[in-house]
Amino acid sequence: MKPIFTLLLLSFFFIKSNAQSGIEVISESFNYFYTSINEQDSIVITFENLVNADQVVTFEGDESPFSLSSQQIILPALGTSQMTVYFNPTQTGLFFFDLSYSGSLYGSGVVFFDGEGTLVELTLSPDTLVLPQVSLGESSSSSFTISNNGTGTMSYSLNNTSELISLSSTSGTITTG
Repeated sequence: MKPIFTLLLLSFFFIKSNAQSGIEVISESFNYFYTSINEQDSIVITFENLVNADQVVTFEGDESPFSLSSQQIILPALGTSQMTVYFNPTQTGLFFFDLSYSGSLYGSGVVFFDGEGTLVELTLSPDTLVLPQVSLGESSSSSFTISNNGTGTMSYSLNNTSELISLSSTSGTITTG
């Protein structure tokens, strides 16, 4: 009988711990992976109100290259609301951002973000493909190479819109060098 009592006590403590926080952050990732300079990426964050009354949540920490969709959101009683954090690097490098939030009634915290500004410089060789004429039922092939001479990793995705062409690789990443 004693182990059951211990299990119930631990469950009660967990629920009480959540109720004391007032506001919970529900999001999967706070990382902006490789973002090219002068391009914008965004992450939508969901906040949950654990209090049975509406709250106004205020945010602090609007630092370049990060920006916020709003400085405040209204969080309904026992409900959720979203806001967006944008990342728009203007130079290469690693960037970090601490977003502080506080509820008008109860609950506060900090969400940590990081992102990398990259400068992808691509080289395509050769820059033109010419396929020879072939008889019906025969095929021909040609290839090209994409090189990344920039400062960051490039992600790519190729769309094949023709049944006459096949691609050996349709998505992936190309590292520097």
